[in-house]
Amino acid sequence: MHMDAHDDGLGARCRHIADGLLLLNQKRLIIILAAWALVALVHKAMYGPLAGMFPLREGLPSSQVSAILEDRDGAVWFGTGAGVTRLHGTSWRTFTRAEGAPGSETRSILQDARGNIWFGTVRGVYRYDGTSWEGSHTERPRGGDQVSRLMLSQEGDLWAATWNGVLRYDGRGWKALTTADGLVSNHVLDMVQDDKGNLWFGTMDGVSRYDGAAWQTFSIRDGLADRRVNAVAQGSAGELWFGTLDGVSRYDGASWQTYRTDDGVPSNLVNALHRDATGAMWVGTGKGVARYDGTVWAEFRTPGGFAGNEIRCIAEGRNGHVWLGTVGGAFQYDGGPWRAYVSQLGPGVNAVFVLGSVVIPLCVLLSLLYTLIRKVPHRSYLGLGWNTLLVIPAFVIAVVLHGANYALFIDSFRRAVGDEAVFFIVALMVLPAFVVVSFGYTLVIRAILPLWAKVRGVKE
Repeated sequence: MHMDAHDDGLGARCRHIADGLLLLNQKRLIIILAAWALVALVHKAMYGPLAGMFPLREGLPSSQVSAILEDRDGAVWFGTGAGVTRLHGTSWRTFTRAEGAPGSETRSILQDARGNIWFGTVRGVYRYDGTSWEGSHTERPRGGDQVSRLMLSQEGDLWAATWNGVLRYDGRGWKALTTADGLVSNHVLDMVQDDKGNLWFGTMDGVSRYDGAAWQTFSIRDGLADRRVNAVAQGSAGELWFGTLDGVSRYDGASWQTYRTDDGVPSNLVNALHRDATGAMWVGTGKGVARYDGTVWAEFRTPGGFAGNEIRCIAEGRNGHVWLGTVGGAFQYDGGPWRAYVSQLGPGVNAVFVLGSVVIPLCVLLSLLYTLIRKVPHRSYLGLGWNTLLVIPAFVIAVVLHGANYALFIDSFRRAVGDEAVFFIVALMVLPAFVVVSFGYTLVIRAILPLWAKVRGVKE
């Protein structure tokens, strides 16, 4: 009996401690919302007004590198998750929003015939003439800000693949091409112009070819490995290559062939393609990069570990050096040891990001599960009473207002890991984030309803 009483007392103390740490109530929800908002603001400030407090030792403002270009002067431009950085010799320079630079994720970089550098970002198209910046406020293409890829056509026009169609800029204005014109999907991820002048677009729902007059669609039924096409490139023999979620497909105009891990590709998740000066095709995947010379596949791994082998882009320098942009930084290969360029913002920025995007949502998920297990009445602890169902429209509001940001977050993880199980786990971690935000909106709705009733002259 004494031992049982001791166990009951210990169990009661443990439950009391757990209740104090995990049990949800209205006050705790407000505190979590406030902490989450503060973390988001601090993280954003670290890349904006407070950027000077976090000096760069290596030059990259973010280790997520999605675009690389070596310009005619030999300077190397990096498009990262937090803006644009240039390496000229040994000198680094990060361009800020105060200068007119994007300051946001940059996915594509190119140089035109006049020497202007163009940048495709999640906030539109930017141009740098060597002195000043012109951003999406003046060059904003009609049809959406989410730019996946930029390309200069043989005619000298600038093309932008976006999440809302394809856009062409002829120096005077933008013209949009969408599914209404013949494009298979408005969510375009990559594009290339072949030697005959045909335009090939890789989309979320297959491939579209445009010869200037007519459209043709290619899908899984034709031989494409997967409907989502992340990358498009032309081979040395005129064939087209398509990087998908299930391998890389090669089309010679008559037949299709798909290469997967059994053939020598590091992973079936293919994110980037590049034909080098020798005619070999480089294939960047979620688990490394491979080079195909027409006969043999050669696999390469960077020293960047897991993140450093999730390839986002492949570029080639004037001296033939290969550049890889990855989730874990940029890597240069000249035939010898890899040279790594990673962000050195320090543990503070990374800790804030992990706190806001992983730790807080995970804690909320644990708290929700614990609260359900304890079967605590909502009326007593959540303070919602009869109108608990207000959380449903609030959840819809949360998804509508914040869904795009979390879609980008999930997509980044999916492209990084390439493992559906891990992707599923990450997707589940986003749910408590929406739950927390929706409870916050519920409180706002409950505060507004009485005011609305008074305006309408309805007595509560």
